[in-house]
Amino acid sequence: MYALSFLGEAMVVFEAEISKGHGVTKWYKNGTEIKDNNRFKLKIDGKKQRLEIVKVWEADAGEYKEFFIWQGFFFQLFSFKFVF
Repeated sequence: MYALSFLGEAMVVFEAEISKGHGVTKWYKNGTEIKDNNRFKLKIDGKKQRLEIVKVWEADAGEYKEFFIWQGFFFQLFSFKFVF
């Protein structure tokens, strides 16, 4: 087992840029929608969609997906596994 010195201190940022800024972005971790709170920050800056995880812990490991919803259609922008 490895000790990760950044746990509880580091911030991880995932960002995607979309061509149209009039849709809704939803982020999921292990199939559950992520809601904005004190550790998971959902930000939109024009066409840039960001998920910031503040103070990363081992419990944050999992499969993350981002979907863009536009005119009733769901587009998966990306899927990735965040592991320790």
